Amino acid sequence: MNPASRRILVAGVVAILLAGCATTVPSSREGNATSEEGTQTPSEESASQAAECDTPEREELTVVVRSSEHMYRATCPTDRWEVHPALEPVVSGTDVEPCQILEVSGPREEWDDNTTAFPRNNLDPWRLRDGELSVAVIPVEWSDVRSRERDPTTFTHYAGDTFAQWFEVYTRGSVSFSMTYYDTWIELSEPSENFRLSDDEQNLNQWGDTSRWGVEYFWEQALADTDPYVDYSGVDVVFFVLPREQSVSGEFNLWPPGHKEFMTDEGPIRRGFTPGQFQFRQPEGLWYFWVHETLHYFKMPDLYWVDQNGPRVTQQVVASPINGYEVMTQSYQNALSMWLMWLAGWANDSEFECLTSDNFQDSSFTLTASSVPNDDLKSVLIKLSDTDVVVVESRRTQEAFDHVNPARSRDGVVVYHVDATLGHGEGALTLLAPQGRGFVESPMPGGEIPSHTLDAVMYEGNYLDIAGYRLEVNEATATGDTVSISRLPNWDPTATPTYHCVNMANRDYSQGLDLTCYLGLD
Repeated sequence: MNPASRRILVAGVVAILLAGCATTVPSSREGNATSEEGTQTPSEESASQAAECDTPEREELTVVVRSSEHMYRATCPTDRWEVHPALEPVVSGTDVEPCQILEVSGPREEWDDNTTAFPRNNLDPWRLRDGELSVAVIPVEWSDVRSRERDPTTFTHYAGDTFAQWFEVYTRGSVSFSMTYYDTWIELSEPSENFRLSDDEQNLNQWGDTSRWGVEYFWEQALADTDPYVDYSGVDVVFFVLPREQSVSGEFNLWPPGHKEFMTDEGPIRRGFTPGQFQFRQPEGLWYFWVHETLHYFKMPDLYWVDQNGPRVTQQVVASPINGYEVMTQSYQNALSMWLMWLAGWANDSEFECLTSDNFQDSSFTLTASSVPNDDLKSVLIKLSDTDVVVVESRRTQEAFDHVNPARSRDGVVVYHVDATLGHGEGALTLLAPQGRGFVESPMPGGEIPSHTLDAVMYEGNYLDIAGYRLEVNEATATGDTVSISRLPNWDPTATPTYHCVNMANRDYSQGLDLTCYLGLD
């Protein structure tokens, strides 16, 4: 793919366990002492932990999972604080256009491809169109590398159906996919050795001759070998599926116009993906790979730092400033943020309230969860400058798409900052967490080590102060949240920020954990 559409290979964080003396982490709630390796020592307090949930105090995370990574386990599913009545709502119906901040990033200027802010890139000739689209899911194998799963329908149908359902929800029906499944393995005519590409070749020099040639050679041969069996009429995207265990290649993905067009008996193919072993690391995670990569065809950016991609990964560096909360980075909640939904043209203006210094009044807002496909208000945008917006939105777990975290609910309010000076792969969306929150363990299926996610969901009573505003959750219902937004009296813009986040300056937690985050807004 081209430089602005780099493949997803989210940086996994490698645990480094340090030997040493046992330490005790202080807590306002008298949490359990832990060893340096995170093994919980016996404590009479553990039995009473559940009873201490949702008090007026913050829940200090005290159960260390891995101290070298500053990662903690939540003992309460929520952390509600003292709840205050909502402010009187102010009827506004203001124009949302002022919050369409202008992207001035290096990647946008150089490639004008995947975008993080306005103007929209919907007219790009290489953008996949909205409307009804056709996908062909085709399992292929080699004579010397065969799949152990002889019936590919055991996973391809689930992955494809979930992929199509996800787009129906998060594009508000603007995009729908018709899935065609080929239910037997088709053998490629050449041995696997002819297609081998190393991760280094693909990641470190993706547009070098070796990598480009390798990807295109695979697609030439795979399309030629499957053409006698597959009707490619009207197919917009091809999902080739290789054996789960293969190590021939990390993935073979096509990115127009960086790769050429391939002819079949029924017409041209220019878009498609072929996952590698990494995309099967979660037992049922293939659909997520397809969603993420297909979103690049709609000009969606990677929200992780691409300098931490694949072989570039640095131990003890957080992979993304919005890690765990967005489908365009490694995620446990596989939502598309309201910001990117709006940028793609899939969310209506009625789903947003735009607050500026000119129209601002203290007010409350009743937000419907972002995954509900209707025109109700979903998000409040607070414009801070021509290139800065704070986004407030409501989330509810979608069992079909999200990894349910048994320790901490993801149902609540999510707040993030959009920096339009940052582009694709530069961390343009930064998650904001209330004071006192840190990295919380987020187990995922498949047994892999959980990566770093901020304990950032805001429950009833939680508040966050940023750029002279207080954002406070007053009420939660099954379908959304009520949030009050007010100006802070006597706000000092030179004071140390009280919100927490991860950005380029503090992402390396081997230097210690300081989630004080300066975004240039305070």
